[in-house]
Amino acid sequence: MKFTLYSVFTKALFMDAIIILYLFAHGLNVTQIMFLETFSALTITFFEVPGGAVADKFGIKYSLFFGAFFQAIAVIFFIIGQNYLFFVVGIVIFSIGATFISGADNAYLYDFLNENNMRDKFQQIDGSIMSWVYYAMAITSLTAGFLYTKSIYYPLYLTFIFLIFHHCWRSVWQI
Repeated sequence: MKFTLYSVFTKALFMDAIIILYLFAHGLNVTQIMFLETFSALTITFFEVPGGAVADKFGIKYSLFFGAFFQAIAVIFFIIGQNYLFFVVGIVIFSIGATFISGADNAYLYDFLNENNMRDKFQQIDGSIMSWVYYAMAITSLTAGFLYTKSIYYPLYLTFIFLIFHHCWRSVWQI
């Protein structure tokens, strides 16, 4: 259950549903937004292996922590961003954070299940967790759309809070 909540708080992000609208509202054009997506893809490509090395060297829990931490810092860049460079830096930092989480989350779950003689239930439990994540994504997407009409910043504030909540969750309950 703790890992399910961790997954929801780090994967069902309010900003995902409105980020394109948010970037348009900040004066970016379609070409600039597509370049941001390109920077994200390239960053993930270049940092995927080093991100995995962090998990191997320092531990999976630290990798998950640093991933959410980097993503929270990136959201700050999106919130305070006043020009294209802020958004480039934000997307690069966010993508580096994603590489720390990528694979480490599944490895953590697998190791936990293995330690509790439940390794054969990995696919079933992982599928159940992802179902909860997708339900949460549906709710956060609907909520983000509504909140965006009140202030374009509200979905980003909630994304930041979710990622920070992850840090509190990890430090108190040791996912």
